[in-house]
Amino acid sequence: MSPEDIQFTRDAIFTMISSYGQGHLDDNTRGHFFMLFYQFYAHVSENQRITSENLSDGEKQIAQDFASTFYRIGEKFEVNYVPNPSDVISGLHIFRFELLPQILNTVNIAQVQRRLIFQAQFRVEHSYLHVINDNAVADHCRFRTHQTLAEADACETFPEHCAAYFEYELKD
Repeated sequence: MSPEDIQFTRDAIFTMISSYGQGHLDDNTRGHFFMLFYQFYAHVSENQRITSENLSDGEKQIAQDFASTFYRIGEKFEVNYVPNPSDVISGLHIFRFELLPQILNTVNIAQVQRRLIFQAQFRVEHSYLHVINDNAVADHCRFRTHQTLAEADACETFPEHCAAYFEYELKD
């Protein structure tokens, strides 16, 4: 990707993060939002990925706004349609493993809010997995997401490294 394409995609990602955190994305747009993560991370080098160190001030503000609202609305998502299941699932996992920890490294929120944000994201993933019922991978992902969510609900604290419990693979 050219530097211009990378910046354009980053801008789109953070615009969509803002809407996602407020619950303003419909099924189709949310699916494309997660596919965008997959496509971005599949096509940039390690040093071009979004990190807490390379966030602009505007991106940090979007991250703070996201962290302040998302944990309250994460349970309200309903999914009825998934445009491209494998890319959406890959994007969901990239969001949780790669981007969400980077965002949370830049915001000032209580540990309990961090835990609630991850729980809300697990619930969003679980909602997607209920719609995808056409292969064994979805069944495995559904089981692991449910298992991780149950463990998170049982914990009094929810360390960020628990997000890595759920495995994923990027396609070539």
